[in-house]
Amino acid sequence: MMSNLGIGRYGMQPYNRNAAWKNKNTVPGNTFNPCSTSDITLNYTDQAAGNKATNCIGFPNGSSASVFRSEQYSADAPGYLVKYWDGSGKEQKTEIKPTEVDPSNASYLEMLAYSAYADENGFAPDAFHNFNYAVLDSDGNMNYDADNIHSKNNFKALIADYMDMQYQANNYAGYLSYKRFFDFMNGSY
Repeated sequence: MMSNLGIGRYGMQPYNRNAAWKNKNTVPGNTFNPCSTSDITLNYTDQAAGNKATNCIGFPNGSSASVFRSEQYSADAPGYLVKYWDGSGKEQKTEIKPTEVDPSNASYLEMLAYSAYADENGFAPDAFHNFNYAVLDSDGNMNYDADNIHSKNNFKALIADYMDMQYQANNYAGYLSYKRFFDFMNGSY
């Protein structure tokens, strides 16, 4: 199912800490604790370390993922810890260096860290949301589980297709937003 301008969107709930801080009403109770609505759960806080997520997303099948800055994060060596919870709550952790991710051959978890890095550092504002909405619109079910969360895909081509779709629909603001992300993927931002 493809949609434009948010019409027909369903099946996921993304969260971006930077956007939430701009509008304090976007986070329930202005806290960063697990939040659950219907079948979608967002984990705003790493319960073990107490770190706040930079971004998180939940799926209708009960699975979710959150992106945290790694403890060793620095401007010269950015790193993220991506935690994934399956529908039963079993947790997986993956350390990701976003500068080493190849968007034309990356897993969904790698792209979560990559898009969070682009967004958080101002290279491509809204990259996290743009990435997730493009994935959602290309696969309306967008449910990830332990079997496919690490599968490699060409997300660069997906973003290019979605960027072109925005242009064809005369959604120039959307096109320019996706173009910034695509340009970041090409190293020209």
